[in-house]
Amino acid sequence: MKKSISLIIAFTLSLLMLASIGSLVQADDDSAEVELTVVIVEPYQPPRSPPEPPPGTTDVKGMVGDGCRFTEPVSAVSDDELCTLTIPVGTVGLTEDLECLPEITMVTMDDPPPPPADAHVIGLVYDFGPDGATFEEAITLTFTYDPDSLPEGVSEEDLVIAYFIDGEWIELECVVDTETNTITASVSHFTTFALIGTPPTVVEKPTVVIKKPVVVKKEEVPPVVEEEPVVEEEEEPAVVEEEVEPAAVEEEQEIEEIPAGINWAIIGWIIGGLVVVGLLVFFQVRKARRQLTRQ
Repeated sequence: MKKSISLIIAFTLSLLMLASIGSLVQADDDSAEVELTVVIVEPYQPPRSPPEPPPGTTDVKGMVGDGCRFTEPVSAVSDDELCTLTIPVGTVGLTEDLECLPEITMVTMDDPPPPPADAHVIGLVYDFGPDGATFEEAITLTFTYDPDSLPEGVSEEDLVIAYFIDGEWIELECVVDTETNTITASVSHFTTFALIGTPPTVVEKPTVVIKKPVVVKKEEVPPVVEEEPVVEEEEEPAVVEEEVEPAAVEEEQEIEEIPAGINWAIIGWIIGGLVVVGLLVFFQVRKARRQLTRQ
């Protein structure tokens, strides 16, 4: 619009100048010719700035030097600003074709792979690109989560960052910060990443059934008495007793019975008496001798 207005003004001024020159020339000489040159000058336009990359895309062409090393730290953010990638200075980043990285993309997937069995995807699944890009030194990946949106049974300590490759999810070693509601892990390649929450497995204790022994009372059965066989006794022949004459009975002689034992008590008294008598006789004899000696 501004360019068209400028052209119209320049053309109008040229016509006015041509008319005034023509009238002057006609006054001097009607047969004179006039040569007019019109120069159209385009207005100044400032250089256009490059278009801004779409959300989730970070241009790193000016941040990569020789050997595809990053010359300055890079902080790439996903399109929903819940996932951040931090690349330190000196890290070597290569595409799948071993070329320097032109850009980094972190976009959410419309058709993500299913979560692992008995697990939940917390938030969205992200596709990192260029697909297959590798880093010589591990870079830092940080997810931000909302603790109020965690599924039932999943705690903040149960969250892990996992990547999807060859049809399965591989969990990474993570650090969960419950104060900032962030979870961080180190990665060395680009693929599909997600935040996974797995509720703890509840181990059911086996039910122990204690069976009491069942006592079965047996009915008392009377013992079976075996009948002894009846043996018919044979009749013994009758014995005829012969009369025996009575034998002569010798008269028994009376024999004095000797006492079975010695009565030591009586013997002791007898011996004691003899000793006493002996002592009396000894003293009497001694006394008589003394009297005779004095006479």
